[in-house]
Amino acid sequence: MALQVGNIKSAQIPTDYCCESSIYSTPNILLALLGGQFVDSVGTSISGFVFAVLIIVGSTGVALSDGFWPMFCARLVLGIGGECQKVCQSRVLTEVTYIRNYLLII
Repeated sequence: MALQVGNIKSAQIPTDYCCESSIYSTPNILLALLGGQFVDSVGTSISGFVFAVLIIVGSTGVALSDGFWPMFCARLVLGIGGECQKVCQSRVLTEVTYIRNYLLII
C-alpha cells in the first residue's frame, strides 16, 4: 500500500517529476535552431521581448497550476521561452563584443 500525499500516491511522484523535467528540456533539441532563425529574422529586441513574455506566462502557469497536466503544459511553455531566450542573449553578447572589438573568451 502506497503512502498518500493529498490525492496522489507517492509511487507516482518520481515519475511525474521526471516527466515534468524532461518536458522542460525537450525544446532544447530543435528550438535552439528555430529560435536562432527567429532572432535573425525579427531582431534581438523584439524576439527578446517575445521570449520574456513566454517565460512569464510559463512561470505564472507553473505557479498557479493545480494538477499534473496544467503544470506539464506550463513547463513546456517555460522551456520554449527559456531556451530561445538563451539563444537571444548569446546573440546580444556577440553583437556587443563585435561592435566594441572586445575579445571575449568564455
